Amino acid sequence: MDTSDKLSMLKITRIPQRDVQALETLAALPEQEAARFLDAVAKTDPTISRANFVVQVTRALPGIQIAAADELVRAVLGMQAARIAWEATVEEFVKALAAAENVAESKVLTSNAVLWRERVINLLLTESVFLTAKAATILTAQEHPFESASIYTDIRPIFADRVVESVKLEPSAAVLVHHLRLRLGGANQPRELDVALDNRDLDALARAVDRAKQKAATLAETIKRSNLRHLEPPEE
Repeated sequence: MDTSDKLSMLKITRIPQRDVQALETLAALPEQEAARFLDAVAKTDPTISRANFVVQVTRALPGIQIAAADELVRAVLGMQAARIAWEATVEEFVKALAAAENVAESKVLTSNAVLWRERVINLLLTESVFLTAKAATILTAQEHPFESASIYTDIRPIFADRVVESVKLEPSAAVLVHHLRLRLGGANQPRELDVALDNRDLDALARAVDRAKQKAATLAETIKRSNLRHLEPPEE
């Protein structure tokens, strides 16, 4: 597929209005502030968590309004993720972005077209933005990524057969049942999965989790010896 064919397919009709506002903020930044913003983004360590990346960048920019910096970083990460998904070069993506209807309608962006496009290109070319956006995409590249889990425990009474009608029905025994509820994400819609467990199942599940943690520790050492960056989720 040549460049003209790819650009014809890469058509962005509109982008979220908050991203338009972020681009307008980026275009309006004085040159020195824009340079500080780019430098802070470039020097921030990449991470699996986009939210954590946003926090780290905003902490490095005490002179810029937190809300403005926050929205800027979120918008840039979202654009990078979209660019990666479409397999477009940075230049191709920014060209398609500029052609979006609500971008073209913005007087701030049309009057500063060269400026904001150059700034977006520089941001998308930073390694930290690429790795953070790519890592989050790879981490959740499943049909139903994990969101959360809960375990509920019930007592289930067992009643004996009633031999005499006049005798009050009382439980003779009871069992414990655990319900594991998994909340899963997904492109279409989130879903919940309920699994019934007994105590033996809980032990088996705990052993599987412990084994996974041991393997993770071993593989983390392998990553370290390979001189690769190990991107981990932030601690809760």
